[in-house]
Parts: sequence; structure tokens; C-alpha cells
Amino acid sequence: MGISKSKYVRGVGCEKALWLDENKPEVAVASDDMTHANEGTQVGILAQDLYGPHEVVPYNKDKRFMIRDTEEMLARNVPVICEASFGGDGVFCSVDLLINHGNKRVDIVEVKSTSGMEPEYYDDAAFQTWVLRKNGFHVGKVCIAHVYNKYIRQGDLDIRQFLVEEDITEQVEEKQPEVSGNVARLLSVQKMTAEPVVDFGADCPECVYWQYCSWNLPRPNVFDLPGQSNFTRNDKLKLYQEGCVSFDRLRGRLELKARQILTVLGHLEGESRIEREKIREFLKGVTFPLYFLDFEGINPAIPPYDGTWPYRKIAFQYSLHWLETEGGELKHSEFLGEPERSPLRDMAEQLCRDIPKDVCTVVYNLAYEKTVLGELAKQFPDLSDHLMNIRDHIVDLMVPFQKLYWYLPAMEGSYSIKYVLPALYPDDPALDYHNLEDVHKGTEASDAFVNMAGMTPEDRARIRANLLKYCGLDTFAMVKVWEALVKAAKEE
Repeated sequence: MGISKSKYVRGVGCEKALWLDENKPEVAVASDDMTHANEGTQVGILAQDLYGPHEVVPYNKDKRFMIRDTEEMLARNVPVICEASFGGDGVFCSVDLLINHGNKRVDIVEVKSTSGMEPEYYDDAAFQTWVLRKNGFHVGKVCIAHVYNKYIRQGDLDIRQFLVEEDITEQVEEKQPEVSGNVARLLSVQKMTAEPVVDFGADCPECVYWQYCSWNLPRPNVFDLPGQSNFTRNDKLKLYQEGCVSFDRLRGRLELKARQILTVLGHLEGESRIEREKIREFLKGVTFPLYFLDFEGINPAIPPYDGTWPYRKIAFQYSLHWLETEGGELKHSEFLGEPERSPLRDMAEQLCRDIPKDVCTVVYNLAYEKTVLGELAKQFPDLSDHLMNIRDHIVDLMVPFQKLYWYLPAMEGSYSIKYVLPALYPDDPALDYHNLEDVHKGTEASDAFVNMAGMTPEDRARIRANLLKYCGLDTFAMVKVWEALVKAAKEE
């Protein structure tokens, strides 16, 4: 029990989530993207060098020891204390970087691995300021140090260029009057024996407790509708608040767009849709020889290689299937780098060998592939002409499904290939990603590549093989989707 800075932020956002954290944490469904979760810790460690000589308060499950160690460092007038810890009366916080000016005069620097500001950062810093002031400290400046996304790495990481400070003292002061009341309320929530009753908000489906909290909703329901730019989470919430929760209640609602309507009718009536003439028109732009390309990549907060920047899309792998002629032999090539060194130059050179100029390159969702190719072309001017030629001849296989030329109820409103493929080939085990080992989706591929660096040779060899199988299935899946489109276009 007790309120830490993370619990304060959680409770201000949702009292029920705070209560579940304390009483039923096992019902959470956490994200499986561990790479970005670990990066927050790594950025925090890097930031400890921002202000020169410092000492770190060792973590201890018993927070009293962390408070004791902080007091000892303050007594020695340590200029920068990392994880400086304070508490009392049911509250506790550890400050990422405490700048100690002596005589209980301090500044606070909170470190974040994002490239910008988030609303909860102000609540986080306001709580820390409040706790320190309760302990008799004069808090001067309060800053957020976050990732500067225009920093380009060359050589050793320059932490002072990688992180940038934003002064949020004014916003923190504006929030001070509300902190005391929030703390009292959240402490009482923690003591409740009964689960708080909290209605849904627009962001609830993104919460780790969504499956638990929505157990009594019909399946599927309004929150399962696919979103798009003109049909957002707030539109779903409004329908829910009006009692339109089940798909049966959503039938005929004028707010629904074409994709939502098809999703509802597909579930209720099994309604599908195919516009063969539009598919034929699309296929006119898909010409032989055909090259099916898919990249796998990472977008780390900490740029790992020269010429990369925070959150750059760094492709480490590709798979390529191709057909020279209609009915010809399906051929395959692939590339997979090593995490210890940049894969970009080797990959760019092999791409130029594998894909000739002026051929049709088929991808699924062209935004990622075009970004990767464009950035490779900028980084390697000697290969730019060839790489941009590949980029300029891309055809997006997603278009017929995105534009609803073909829709099957099993697609569940999505045009992701992970939904389209099983809808077109429901009983083909060779196309089932669940039958793969270790790597079944993009986040697992990214994590696996990063983690290879610390693996035994045996584990590394296994993961490499399974990464190649996963990416290979992505392009083979595109071949099969293209074949289904060709077959559909020929039918009347």
C-alpha cells in the first residue's frame, strides 16, 4: 500500500486501474513488446551522466533504506543524486535526477524515453515536487529530459545531444493545489475492499485491464469496430453511451462508415463483398517480373549505429520472393543482419543485386517499405539511384482490401495481412503463423533480433533460422494473396 509516483499517475488516470494493480494484478494483459519497455530503463541509466559526477541510490524493496541512503548522500552534499528517494505519510517517490544545491534547495529532472511530452508527465513531476516539499525541500526548477529525435549518431553516443530538457516548472506549480486531494483520494481507493465502479472511457481498450473490465460486454461489441480517421475511439464511446453496444444494436446506425457497416453485417449476416472489375483494374498495375518484398525492422529510442537517429525505422532483415513470368518458378532470396553491427550497407547492396531496376515490387502496406528504402537511399548516395528506382516501382497489395474491393467477414474489419490471409485461406497450415516457432509477429521479430546479441551460439542459430522462416512466410503470404486476387479477377 501507499502512493508512489507511478501509482499516482495511474490513479489520476483511472482509480479502478490503481485498485486492480493492488488487488488483482494477475488479470492484466501486458504488452509483449519488451524492447521498448527495456529502453526506458536504458535511457534512464544513460541520463545519469548528464550533470557530471553523481551517485546512485541502490534499489531496495524496503523503501526505508532508499530514503536513508538519500539522506546520507545529502548530508555529504553529493551534487547529483540519481534515484533520490523521499517519503512519509503513505507516499514515496524516487527522483530520476536530483540536482542538489545545498541547504535543501534542489532541482528535479525526470527522464523519459519518448521524443516528446505526454500529459501524464506533468502529474508525475507535480507529485514528486509535492512529496519533496512535504519533506522540507525547496524545489526550484522542474524539467523533463526526453529524447531529441533529430540527433544523428556518429561514433560514441553523445548523451547531451541525445537528450533535451524541457522546463515544466510553471505547469507543475499550476498542479500543486490538486495533488494533496488526489493523494488522499487515492490512498482511500487503495483501502477499499470492493472494486471501484468506473465507466468506460475512450482509451480503455488500450489498457492492460481491458479484457477483465469488459468481460460482461457482448462479443463482438462496439469497441471491436475497426477505427479510421473519420470514425475514432470517441465515436465508439458515444455509441456505447447511447446503448449501442452489441452488433445487433449497431445495425443501421448512420454514424458507421463503410468498413464498420461491413464488419457489422459480416458478423450478423455473413455478408461479404467483391468488386471484380476494380480488382482487375488494380491488377493491371501488377506486371511481370514480380518481386514480393518485406522488411523486418526495429525503431529503437537509442540509435545503435552510426547514421541512425532515435526511433528511426532500421530494417535488419528482408525476404524476397519473385516470379519472372506467369506460371514460372517461384524463387526466393533473403537477408538477415547481426545486431552488433549496422546491417544497413550490406542490406542495401544485396537489395540492389536482388531487385533489378524498373521491375514491379509488391509490398503489403507500402508506407514502411517506402520509408526504409528512402532512408537507405539518403544514407548511401552511391546506391540511391537504384534504391529509389525500387521505391518508385512499388505496388501495394493491401489496396484491394483497404478500399473494400474484397471483404470477407473473417477479416473482422481489418485489412492487415494477418487477417486477410486466413480469411482467404482458412484451412492451410502452411500459411498459419501460429505454426512457427519463437517468432509469430513483428514485435517478436524485433525483440528476437535485439536479443540475439546476448545469446549462446546454439540459441542464436535457432533464432536466426526462425526469423528467416517468419519473414519468408510474410512474402510467401503476399504471393498467395496475389494468386487469390488473380483467381477472383478471372471469375464472373
